[in-house]
Amino acid sequence: MIDYLIQKAIEEDDLPKKDIEKIIKDPKHLRKFRNSVEQSKKELTSGFQCQIDITCGDLELSNTLYRATFEKVCEPLF
Repeated sequence: MIDYLIQKAIEEDDLPKKDIEKIIKDPKHLRKFRNSVEQSKKELTSGFQCQIDITCGDLELSNTLYRATFEKVCEPLF
């Protein structure tokens, strides 16, 4: 799921690649990212969409995640 959100941010030019590398390399930022994804999974169990907002220092990433997208991305894991 994290890989999907990072790829989507790159494709939509939400964050430059150098900023995404900062998030991936910094354990604190990566933990915030994982916690946000975990929270979104919980929200999707009772709803059809959720908003993911991640703030890592001066970097901000905001994205809407739908249950169908989540299921499609995670299908190989189920």
